[in-house]
Amino acid sequence: MILAAWLDGLGRVRRAPSVAAGVFVLTLAAALPLAIVMRGTLAAHLRNSLAANTAADAVNYDWWQEFASQASGLGAAFTPAIIGFAATLDSVSGVLDARRPIAPIAGAVATYLLAWMFLSGGILDRYARQRRTHAHGFFAACGVFFWRVLRLGLIAGAG
Repeated sequence: MILAAWLDGLGRVRRAPSVAAGVFVLTLAAALPLAIVMRGTLAAHLRNSLAANTAADAVNYDWWQEFASQASGLGAAFTPAIIGFAATLDSVSGVLDARRPIAPIAGAVATYLLAWMFLSGGILDRYARQRRTHAHGFFAACGVFFWRVLRLGLIAGAG
């Protein structure tokens, strides 16, 4: 029964490749500006130094610690805690310690979450109908369900 439900869901996703492509584009659009800024910050700090050659070959922990101690803004997020599951633990620790999030990242996350809240209704509607809804029908469903998903998100966030 569980396997049948899982396979049914997988089939619905496979029959709607445009939804998967849209999710990919949304994620890329949210991450790319931050990645470009971070690349510029790292390139400006490394320049043509000996540390740049070492960092290109392997992890240069000493340089990383030096960078982290001097970084501000988005660069302050470039810590060893961004690797793997440590990112999740660092996020939970930040919430429990009442650390303020880094403004550019908080803005990007808020925008990303609002976009997901808007698109979730259309995505779920598309999967539930099991037929093409075209752009007009998709975005109409997004608009109809946005306020419901937003309300649910606020209740979940309060909980």
